[in-house]
Amino acid sequence: MRARSHLASALASLALAACDPQGGAAPGAVGSPPPKTPDLRFAGTYDVRGLTTDPDTGETRRIAGTVVLAGAGDGYDATFSLATQIETPDGPVQADLIGTGEGKVAAEALEGTADTRMFLAAIPGLDPKFPWIPGRLGPRVHSDFRMRPEGPAFRIEIASRPAPGAAYAPTTTVLRAVRSTATAAVAVAD
Repeated sequence: MRARSHLASALASLALAACDPQGGAAPGAVGSPPPKTPDLRFAGTYDVRGLTTDPDTGETRRIAGTVVLAGAGDGYDATFSLATQIETPDGPVQADLIGTGEGKVAAEALEGTADTRMFLAAIPGLDPKFPWIPGRLGPRVHSDFRMRPEGPAFRIEIASRPAPGAAYAPTTTVLRAVRSTATAAVAVAD
């Protein structure tokens, strides 16, 4: 009789463990829907190039680099490293743009936000990482982006604005993104 009581108690504990606090079935429990498969159609490493435009002046500057998109649950995490030239009172200087972002698939596009930090060369004409001449930190920039397929490549449209307290004229950027030949879709566990 006592063994039957322990067995009933153990079965009750197992049944409770298979349910979540709201009373529904836990993931993987019998009768529950299978976990959602992440949408990885945008995942990969991209070589990007395009133009950044200052809408107030119409001036443009070239921009190029690498964007990495990793599927994360029902969205994406982005990291990027880009290079461009920024006008300064001393003349144009090379700038590295490094940042992160996140986005979600909306219809046939990936939409999201990004935060960028600029690293500027100390002397016009030099790379910001030139040995023995340290670069300087530039402004922080916030952006909204939209990425969509365009033929065999992708088109990325970016609207950038200064982060609070930063001095940066708002810009728009259009990039053509081509998947790197060495890339494979990467899914990141939640």
